[in-house]
Amino acid sequence: MQYVDEVLNVSDHDSFETARQLGRVEGIFCGGSTGTNCAAALRVARDLDQNALVVFIVCDTGEHYLSKFHSDEWMKEKRLLAPQKITAGLICETKGAHSPKDLVVVAPTERVAAALAKMNEMGLTQIPVLEDGRSVGSLRENHLLSKVFNDRDLLEAPVSKVMDKGFPIVGVDDDVNQVTRKLRIHPAVLIEEYGRITGIITRHDMLDTSDGDGN
Repeated sequence: MQYVDEVLNVSDHDSFETARQLGRVEGIFCGGSTGTNCAAALRVARDLDQNALVVFIVCDTGEHYLSKFHSDEWMKEKRLLAPQKITAGLICETKGAHSPKDLVVVAPTERVAAALAKMNEMGLTQIPVLEDGRSVGSLRENHLLSKVFNDRDLLEAPVSKVMDKGFPIVGVDDDVNQVTRKLRIHPAVLIEEYGRITGIITRHDMLDTSDGDGN
């Protein structure tokens, strides 16, 4: 024991979850003991500076644990699988059947008539205006129709002339609480990933999410 500086306790949950993550992220198909080693190494690394070198041993393989901790069902049965975090990206991926799976957008240079036709065809009451993957505005059916009724010539105008401010933006990994807070004020939020808008969540989508959770 003279060469041991510290003994760390690592729970089964942390060992198994770290081993599973090594497989998903690093492609290292390992057993629980390796998960324990890695979890402990990560804990030690948090207190070291960025120039430090940390070494841990991959001491077993995962082939004997396929029906154990590498199985989601086994992890759930043992109550070792953490609840899935509900993120903006997850909400977007699991939208109800009424919502388009792919992001529907218009460009600021499109004709207003074409934008209205697209919204009508897709059954949308609002649509983001994007340019080179970035949000530059939005169209909201009630605002747009009001403007067009007062000036029919706007149907031939570019979208940029009649668009409203863009919807607020959340990151793909932002949690459901951040999405909900913005939807209390705005009818929709956009999802950004790697600097580009990749999805949209509306209030209707959030209601579907709540229904699916049984709330």
